[in-house]
Amino acid sequence: MEKIPDKLIDIGTGAGFPSIPLKIFLPKIKCTLIEAREKKIAFLLHLTKKLNLQSVTIIKARAEEVAKEEKRESFDLALGRAVARLNVLLEYALPYVKVGGYLIAQKGASIQGIKKAENALFLLGGKIRNIKYIKLPFLEQPRSLILIQKIKTTPFAYPRRVGIPQKRPL
Repeated sequence: MEKIPDKLIDIGTGAGFPSIPLKIFLPKIKCTLIEAREKKIAFLLHLTKKLNLQSVTIIKARAEEVAKEEKRESFDLALGRAVARLNVLLEYALPYVKVGGYLIAQKGASIQGIKKAENALFLLGGKIRNIKYIKLPFLEQPRSLILIQKIKTTPFAYPRRVGIPQKRPL
């Protein structure tokens, strides 16, 4: 990535990691957090209020439900951590990223998931630009950060309706 993104979206944010630490470190960035679970939404609302974080939008929904609205292809950066297999995460996240923007997917170290995602990358307009392997002190297996650039518009047919990406991955 050449510059700090203006707008980021965190798909299936959970407790807000990594988007909340990024927001603290980069206060000018505009963050949108998508989470489907009410309990996690309540925590995120409490956390952003307690930390007095500005320009944070929290959406209670599934990623597939919001991607065909005004948020489609409007973000410089999408984040996905512990959401789904890479080919499924691509379908959830790439429709939000504008052409030229990026998705950073945190995954395990296995190259197998990357091979299985080749068709999804092609269909959804993504291209892997870099893979960084990181050894964390509390985990035996290394993790990978996969940097994917959006190189063409995602067809409007994606993401498919709720549940389909998981049942029939691209």
